[in-house]
Amino acid sequence: MKKVQKHRLTVTVDPAFVRAGDEAVARGRASSLSAWVNAALAEQVAKERRLIAMAEAVAMYEAEFGKITDEEIEAQLREDRKNAIRIGRVLRSERRMSLVLAAGALIALERGDAKMWRRVDAALRAKDAPRTHGGVVGQAWRKSGPRQALLARALESIDVRPLDAALGRAAGRLLAEARRSDVIDAAVVLLASDEDVIVTSDPDDLAPLAEAAGREIVLIVV
Repeated sequence: MKKVQKHRLTVTVDPAFVRAGDEAVARGRASSLSAWVNAALAEQVAKERRLIAMAEAVAMYEAEFGKITDEEIEAQLREDRKNAIRIGRVLRSERRMSLVLAAGALIALERGDAKMWRRVDAALRAKDAPRTHGGVVGQAWRKSGPRQALLARALESIDVRPLDAALGRAAGRLLAEARRSDVIDAAVVLLASDEDVIVTSDPDDLAPLAEAAGREIVLIVV
């Protein structure tokens, strides 16, 4: 395997970041401060690439269905706040929340659903890529072709997390607690942090899982 050449840099950073890096090394989460900084930079590069892909996906949608206006986005956000299903003690807020996408949201993107694409454009303007996991992609993805071209482009901009052993075990524990059986739904709920928004076509399936997980989130129905 060819060794990747690295470059030595001299940079100025806030002391708080140095302390955070030193703490990560002390706790064994990074082998060195340089490795911790390198991982943080890699994460930022991935975020920038997703935002570029998101802009391209929105442009692809607009080329087929027409431009998304500022007024349409504001109207969509107001509608979502009005119709939101709140789990836990989530308060009504004017601030934009991060999106976690269930299969219904991906299918809506595929069919060019205007409301769903407005939400994606709002996320782009906030520089906050939506999240999902690989199992959800499997639920929405079928044969490649023109019908899924929009979804394919959208997926390049979404932070798709692996449904790995750690997430699988956590999902299993949540299913036992909630007395449910859908691993994909449980993993979606676990991707959400407090005050995030899960966009779904099955709120009745996700709400009990969110309650069992103790998540204070919002469900938006597509």
